[in-house]
Amino acid sequence: MNPSGFLVLIVVAIIDGQKLVLIIADGLSGTHFHRFSALSGLRIFEEEGVWSTQLIPVFPTLPLPNRHTLLTGMLPRKHGMVGDYLLNWRTGRTFLNFTVETDFDRSEWWTIDPLYVTATRAKALVAMFFFPECKYLIHIDHFSLTSNRSLIFMARPAQYFPKKSHGDFS
Repeated sequence: MNPSGFLVLIVVAIIDGQKLVLIIADGLSGTHFHRFSALSGLRIFEEEGVWSTQLIPVFPTLPLPNRHTLLTGMLPRKHGMVGDYLLNWRTGRTFLNFTVETDFDRSEWWTIDPLYVTATRAKALVAMFFFPECKYLIHIDHFSLTSNRSLIFMARPAQYFPKKSHGDFS
């Protein structure tokens, strides 16, 4: 098992104390899940969470279009992320899968807000780990990270969650 990416999005709603944890493992197929389900981490998700092996990927079957479809609820033709690498033929600018600063330009590439932006605007606590999209939030004009502390994103979950509440992330 060698997934190309592992992303975690945690949304905690204020109303009714509902919680959502979304874990996306790029490259982890349903067959891998069943093969490694004896591992305690995956077994907990299987026994106590909601999961599916029946998801049908959107076309094109690339990580970014599928991830953005999950996070926006829209198909690639609507949210605009139709590949990991894109060319805007009108402006000549390219999207290079989060490798250059212009990839985070909201006006160019990010036309529909994903779940974590909508949840943050609704005053829900949002924590994101290992998402390249985290950096895109800094570029939203009407969204200030300094004045709104309901968004947390960082490289290591252990930096935010007390060890007694989660065990060891290492």
